[in-house]
Amino acid sequence: AVDFKAAEMPDIKIPDIKLPSFSMPKVDMPKIDVPKVDMPKIDVPSFDVPKVSAPSFDVPSRASAPVASFDENLEPQEVRDERAAAKNVVLKEAQNEVKEAEKLANIARNKAAQAKKDFKAAKADACATRPGGKLLCLRGFGVGY
Repeated sequence: AVDFKAAEMPDIKIPDIKLPSFSMPKVDMPKIDVPKVDMPKIDVPSFDVPKVSAPSFDVPSRASAPVASFDENLEPQEVRDERAAAKNVVLKEAQNEVKEAEKLANIARNKAAQAKKDFKAAKADACATRPGGKLLCLRGFGVGY
């Protein structure tokens, strides 16, 4: 067995530091006589709270509860799996149709936005020479814009 000895700590001497002491000045507070005030006694009327009874419920016992049966008129697992797979195919087709319709709607929306920009530019060009300029653009009823 190896015998370890703790290292010896050198003696460190810390100088004595004396902090200045502070004393609070003595303040003589005048003594104040506060008269004793008796609060008047107030009689609070008592009233009766009507008693309310909680409604009671009849909880059926487990013996009278209907028993769930999973064996009644169930189709074989393979038939149910095939039906679920067929419904999944229909769902995916419907989702693809929705994606295509959204793409077409987005294209139509972009076309409408471009047409609106073109109209605004053409209207500004046409209104440049009208009374009121581009700001008011005073025009007759049959102009069409």
